[in-house]
Amino acid sequence: MVNIFALLLTLSILAACSSGSMTNVKNAAADPLPPRESKVEYRLEDSYVSGIYQAEDGTKLATYDYELPVLRCYREDGTEVTEAATPEETHAMEIAETFNKKFDSWRGEDENLMESAQADYAWKQEEGLSWVSPYWQELEYTAYRTGSLISIGATSAAYWGGVHPNSYLMSWNFDLDSGTFLTPDALSADSKAFMEAVRDEIIRQAEERIAPGAELEGAYWDNYPEVVASWDDYAVTFGKDGMSVGFSPYELAYYAAGSQVFLISYDTLDPYLSDYGRQLLEMSVPATESHES
Repeated sequence: MVNIFALLLTLSILAACSSGSMTNVKNAAADPLPPRESKVEYRLEDSYVSGIYQAEDGTKLATYDYELPVLRCYREDGTEVTEAATPEETHAMEIAETFNKKFDSWRGEDENLMESAQADYAWKQEEGLSWVSPYWQELEYTAYRTGSLISIGATSAAYWGGVHPNSYLMSWNFDLDSGTFLTPDALSADSKAFMEAVRDEIIRQAEERIAPGAELEGAYWDNYPEVVASWDDYAVTFGKDGMSVGFSPYELAYYAAGSQVFLISYDTLDPYLSDYGRQLLEMSVPATESHES
């Protein structure tokens, strides 16, 4: 009898241990897994900066109004990343900061504009001249984006006294993957061949514009081919139809001719692009646009 009772007791203990082990395994499987790192999405958004400067007597001296791009980071759930919770978010915020810093000079007060207007107003008062119009400065931008490329074109228009306002074209091209700003030749397989091909296409288009009977006949400076040879020093942007090279008034022609913009098609560019360039431009993939004027 003793042996039977001992055997029953042993079996009971083993059954309890076995039951406990199964329970532990089941509970472990039910525990939630560690959260995976969420993907970060970049969004290009607008910001606006404006201000007014007045003299002590209340006269309006100058105004400024800037439309600027801002790159922000968002998680998959739609919340903005303002404090990084993962290494991926830290990296994304660093890339956004690099982009946004490029436009910081327009985010604060424009001391040059204010000081120039103040000096001109003071001089006119001393000379007994009337203050006809306040100074003003504006900035507007357009944006084009593929998966990794952000191409920004901007026009700055300003009146700082003188006969008429002036305008200036600017551009920035940014690779989101590397977090760096690019020059156009970074997309080429052979920089020299790329530069020369674009130069030749710009000159071809320019000759059509200044041919006898054309609207801009005789409009360009005599040395315009030399200016065009350094086209990458001017406003270069990318869009759905190709690469645009823009020259501000006075850079290629007299003021009345306005800005001169030349569109170089992707068919023209394709033989000179590197694999990196084609990938960045997503040559065969539709891209998204915003602010196109």
